[in-house]
Amino acid sequence: MFVGYNYTAKQLRSIAFALLTDRKALLERYYDESLSLAQRKFAFDRLVSNAVFLTIYYLGTGETETLSMFLDDEWECKKSGAGRISIEGFKTRGNSVELRSFTPRASCKGFFESHLALSKAHSVSQGLDKHFLFRKENGNAPTNSNLYIY
Repeated sequence: MFVGYNYTAKQLRSIAFALLTDRKALLERYYDESLSLAQRKFAFDRLVSNAVFLTIYYLGTGETETLSMFLDDEWECKKSGAGRISIEGFKTRGNSVELRSFTPRASCKGFFESHLALSKAHSVSQGLDKHFLFRKENGNAPTNSNLYIY
């Protein structure tokens, strides 16, 4: 993914802005009823990869941790001062399930609200037992090559 690269803060902000711009275009494609089902599925898979990168940027998590995130219950977002928010309810799976909380910039709240609504609807439509945050149209997590191609 970003292994071996040292980006400046300005470069990271530019990358995040480009990801948000791409996300907006991908959401429009995904919700465009005039496109074929295959085109909409492709847009959805790209949305998932986009969300992985934005989550890594906003939360500072690693790739493995990010891909294993899920929610059992609802998530909670509170203001925590100094332009930050507190996000609680994310869980990650490693050797055991861990409840995590994060305090990213408040500017990411819209992204998380949008993505969590989309991922919850997708998890329900797939009949998954948990609300997985990053599952492609086929129900699988993105692979390294999926993320690299994005």
